Amino acid sequence: MLNIIFRELGLSSNDATVYEYLLARGDSTGGDIIKNTALKRGTVYNTLKTLVRLSLIEEHEKNGIAHFRAEHPESLKSAVENRRNEINQLDASVRGLLPGLVSEYNLTYRKPGVQYFEGAEGAQAIFEDMLSTESEIISYADSIALNKYIPELNDKYMRKRERKNIKKRIITIDSKIVRSRAHKHKPGLTEIRIIPGEYHFASVMQVYDDKVSYISLDDTSIIGVIVEDKRISNMHRSIFEYMWQTAEPIQIGSNKK
Repeated sequence: MLNIIFRELGLSSNDATVYEYLLARGDSTGGDIIKNTALKRGTVYNTLKTLVRLSLIEEHEKNGIAHFRAEHPESLKSAVENRRNEINQLDASVRGLLPGLVSEYNLTYRKPGVQYFEGAEGAQAIFEDMLSTESEIISYADSIALNKYIPELNDKYMRKRERKNIKKRIITIDSKIVRSRAHKHKPGLTEIRIIPGEYHFASVMQVYDDKVSYISLDDTSIIGVIVEDKRISNMHRSIFEYMWQTAEPIQIGSNKK
């Protein structure tokens, strides 16, 4: 039972052994304890220092030699009270540190995974990543920019996606290019809805799995980013679904019999 109490006080079984020895034997030297227990010399003297500090035993000198004896068992109550105060102080310290620790943890372990790409090779890497998706792809696309800067990459990606039977819904800017290219897509795998032509953004955003990818296109550079974060992808899905309800659908595939 004493071992359990000492453990709850943050002490060890060695501490309990020395305390019990002194409680049973009375006034003793460190040498006596070493001789009559299985504890090593260093352990005994370290333990004696701990028990003296906690006022569970008393140290006094006799004939120039340090002797030790147990304090009254009521001292255990004081030790418990001191431990309680330490725990309360520790609790207050942890509560004060917790916001900063949580913030640091989130930055380390829960921050969105971000990959950065440049050039046409970077755009291709993003397209390849999307082809590994296990979910439908949803997208906002400036088709005019796609057709101007990476038409071959975009066509190659489209063909691969449809061969893999990956469904995709696209919201894009209304244009002759969009309507003329709509026949290239397979009905059932691709749906396109359009928004008025004045909204040009020269980029593509695609949501798949827990990822959001961006490709920015202009005359000076092609920049791509993949952000992997469930909350961010869910936010964009919600916005997309809202816009999807108001965008105008266009026909996919050929009208020819």
